[in-house]
Amino acid sequence: IVRNNLNGRMKTARSSQKTATEGKETTDREITITTTGTEDRTRDGTTKTDVRKEEQITSVLPDRKEIRIRRNSQLMKSLLKNSILSLFSACLLTACNEHTVYHSYQSLPNEGWGKSDTLSFQIPITDSVPTTLRLFAEVRNSIGYPYHDLHLFISQNLQDSTVWRTDTIAFSLADSTGRWMGHGWGSIFQSETFIKSVLPLHSGNYTIKVINGMKDEKLQGLSDVGIRIERQ
Repeated sequence: IVRNNLNGRMKTARSSQKTATEGKETTDREITITTTGTEDRTRDGTTKTDVRKEEQITSVLPDRKEIRIRRNSQLMKSLLKNSILSLFSACLLTACNEHTVYHSYQSLPNEGWGKSDTLSFQIPITDSVPTTLRLFAEVRNSIGYPYHDLHLFISQNLQDSTVWRTDTIAFSLADSTGRWMGHGWGSIFQSETFIKSVLPLHSGNYTIKVINGMKDEKLQGLSDVGIRIERQ
């Protein structure tokens, strides 16, 4: 047996054979080999291909297939998780909207919130039989706000349009290390605090007034102040 390594190239083998009795040359046979790998050629002209390299290639393919299957499985799990979170957030937002009767912000001047500047929010109560309402104050501050806390004076006449009641509330905007505690995006952070619960006597238009309770004549670092009212 003669072993020839072809290395991927075409090789033509021409063999001549004489019979022992007649001494004549038999018909020449040409063997054209176009396969890659190693072949064995026997003396009678038959060929035998070594398929070990092909087996190695075949054995690698299942591993790649398994990798693709695992990646697709991880991708599907990630998509499913994100879909569940999105659905939960949408349901939560819908539930909040069902209870919210008022939500509004007022922007503050770029030069600062003056100590004597009053923000007024007009609150329409349309329920024929008013229910107990929960009042919340919200603020948005930048990283340039100079204090850890914020004090506001909030006056409202929701219980009786002829009587004004004032509450002092405090926001903790940053902890003792200076880390902002609100929900942030970029350089803006939003915080909220509960004011009180009130029960209007009847439907009508009411007002909530907000005054800056800090010592600065022009308080810097605040961009917006908001009021949110929810049914209890």
